[in-house]
Amino acid sequence: MTYFARNWQQKKKVIRQRLLDKSYNFTPYLGQPLKKKTHANPYNLKEWRPISIATISDRVVQRAILNRIWKDIRKKVHTEVSFGGIRKYKIQTFRHTPKIEKKEQDDHKNVFTAAKRIVELRKEGYHWVFETDIENFFPSIDRGKLFSELFPMLRDGSINHLIESALDTSVANAAQLGPLSSLWDPTIGVPQGGVLSPMLANFYLFEHDKILIDAGFHLIRYVDDLVIPTQSEQQARTAYRTCKLALEKIGLKIHPLGLNSNGRIKTNIRAPSESFDFLGLTFYSNSIRPMQSKFDSLPKRLMQITETQGRKDSLFTVIQQVNWCVRGWVKAYNFCNLSRRDLELIDQQSAFFIRRWLQRRGIIAKINKLDNEAYGWLGIERAQDIFINPILKPVKYRIKEFTKTHVPNKLQPA
Repeated sequence: MTYFARNWQQKKKVIRQRLLDKSYNFTPYLGQPLKKKTHANPYNLKEWRPISIATISDRVVQRAILNRIWKDIRKKVHTEVSFGGIRKYKIQTFRHTPKIEKKEQDDHKNVFTAAKRIVELRKEGYHWVFETDIENFFPSIDRGKLFSELFPMLRDGSINHLIESALDTSVANAAQLGPLSSLWDPTIGVPQGGVLSPMLANFYLFEHDKILIDAGFHLIRYVDDLVIPTQSEQQARTAYRTCKLALEKIGLKIHPLGLNSNGRIKTNIRAPSESFDFLGLTFYSNSIRPMQSKFDSLPKRLMQITETQGRKDSLFTVIQQVNWCVRGWVKAYNFCNLSRRDLELIDQQSAFFIRRWLQRRGIIAKINKLDNEAYGWLGIERAQDIFINPILKPVKYRIKEFTKTHVPNKLQPA
């Protein structure tokens, strides 16, 4: 990446010329199987997710294609119910210089706005929830159907061959992947991890979204994960049947209702008293919290940052990286109902790993506590100072019990 950036001007000229003379060819993706569970079986493909990694040049060209086709397909991507895989800006070319225009209201589509929409609907009485995700989504997209709907919408067909080539799902390292190479079917699907894939996935689901909207359902979809808040259990069951039929029309499917898949039930109907997980968040009747796995991931990341073996980082660098990590985590969940105890625990964790780093370097003799003054002169940022603005009004909770990491797993209003 650094080499490419240093030689960007020359690389850009070469890419541009190859595009003009129609000699540009996409390099086959590098296949990277990711585990869906800790102990995934290499012979059970359902426990793996096929990620396709493109070269830097190919990503640049895919981004250019996306900029070119954006205005043509925007109306079938920017629907009121889609909150993921949406670009934040529209781009206009003026004298060969990309110009970022003013942000549009519906460009603000992310986890926060999805959560906010759920909160709004629950305030209006939609307390039952149908939740699901599309099974094996990206590898199951019918490219033929996608192209038949996409190409007629484009201003001209001069880049159709580039789009087809960019969405080729064959991988260069299939021989090295063994049985996991079957995750990539070169005849169907779009590459998960490609620049074009999230946007075109939203485009592909336009028909599904329209059916649910026309049926009167308040769908909140983040690419292939979706929830539908309803006012009754009967409406939730109707939403399940409607969603299932709408996806079957475009060759997709959801997990059966109530079936356990990879350790959790992915298609379910939740009563008003039940919590549900969506986009890394747990929604309770009167609060939103990061899922327990998100709490657990923070100390693991802090441990990686402060690991001393084979590293020559300075104290300044370690504290800077710890600050970035904590700041990023807290700001990602700034709209959640994090308790004072949660924030104190995060501060204790960051201080512990910094003290451990100091002790292992022989700078301090014991891992003793850092007081408030030490936070200041070491430059350690505190989660308590970063956290500002939850979606829901602060609610006082009575903590009934704690998990091993001291994060409350059952909260009730006092």
